[in-house]
Amino acid sequence: MRIGSLESASKINNCLITFSASAFQKSIRGSDPDAAIYYLARLIEIGDLDSIYRRMSVIAYEDI
Repeated sequence: MRIGSLESASKINNCLITFSASAFQKSIRGSDPDAAIYYLARLIEIGDLDSIYRRMSVIAYEDI
C-alpha cells in the first residue's frame, strides 16, 4: 500500500468519526433515540470513546 493511499484512508476514517460524533450529538438534541443508539454503537465500534465522553459532556452542560 502506498503512503498516499494510507493518508487517504486516514482522512476518510477521520471524516467518518467526525460525522458519526456529530450525528450522535444531533440525534440526542433532536430527541431521536433510535438514531442516538445507532450512532453511539458506531462510535463504540470505531473505538472513539473520548469523542463519546466529550459529546455527552457538552450535551449535559448545555442542558443545565
